[in-house]
Amino acid sequence: MIITRNQKASSSETPVINIFYLSFTKSDLVNNILNVNHNFNNKYVVVSVYNNLDKQVIPDEVNLIDSDTLTVDLSGFYKGMVGTWVVVVR
Repeated sequence: MIITRNQKASSSETPVINIFYLSFTKSDLVNNILNVNHNFNNKYVVVSVYNNLDKQVIPDEVNLIDSDTLTVDLSGFYKGMVGTWVVVVR
């Protein structure tokens, strides 16, 4: 499931806060890597990953590919990965 939400800070301010949610399972990984297309047109984003128990995990690596795409290396979690996980990009 992909959810993207754009939120203005207030009516008098122009910044927009982009939040991208992506639910994924082990079968979505290619060589333990999750490809994420957030389409924010901004390379420098903040990435959080949560496991099936809603606990935040620290990926092995996050690689910022371009202004719309990043990869998340979950090699350290692959063997024990069960259920649906979530990546959040801000």
